[in-house]
Amino acid sequence: DSQSEMAAKNKELADKEVELTQEKDKFKILQDQQSQTLQGIARLHRESKEAQTKKEELQGQLNDVNAQLKEAEEQNAKLKEECAKLKKAKTEAEKAKETEETLHSQTRETN
Repeated sequence: DSQSEMAAKNKELADKEVELTQEKDKFKILQDQQSQTLQGIARLHRESKEAQTKKEELQGQLNDVNAQLKEAEEQNAKLKEECAKLKKAKTEAEKAKETEETLHSQTRETN
């Protein structure tokens, strides 16, 4: 009778040992998953910081380009204004030349 009790206790201990081993395996799997998750989070955090830095660099470049564009637009406006003045001066010079030629021809006719 005590042998059957011993056998039952041994079986119970063996079952408990199997159960503990399974629990340890599950725990190890969960630890590995947690480690991978933390590594993934760290990687994503790094990539996010790199992306933020790149975004800031690109924003700076965009600001520079916009400033250059504004400067070019202002220069273009000045050039258009200068061009209009030169066209006006050319037109006035042509009118003055026509007037002068008209006066010369009238003077010749008079003489």
